Amino acid sequence: MLVEKTHTQPIYNIPSVRSYRWSTHLDLLRGLASLLVFIGHLKFLLFLEYSEVSNPNFFIKRFNSLTGLGHQCVIIFFVLSGFFISASVLRTIQQKRWSWINYLVTRLTRL
Repeated sequence: MLVEKTHTQPIYNIPSVRSYRWSTHLDLLRGLASLLVFIGHLKFLLFLEYSEVSNPNFFIKRFNSLTGLGHQCVIIFFVLSGFFISASVLRTIQQKRWSWINYLVTRLTRL
């Protein structure tokens, strides 16, 4: 009887995160989070404080509610960014192309 030789895969042997359909949804969520943070910063530059509005209408109330989620959106953005960055690091490790120099150049050029 032939015994088939099996070997275990390393823990970082994962396919590209970008190849999954849910990755697009996570990217969309990250983009929306960054947009809400941007609009929240823009609100402080262009609009009155909500407490200074004498008679806020429906739109102003909803706008204030959405732009008040800035802190939560920053957390969502950084968590998802860390997820995508770590997936790309794991992919380059799997392909045996990872180095600190390439990682730092890639991260610093993104800033």
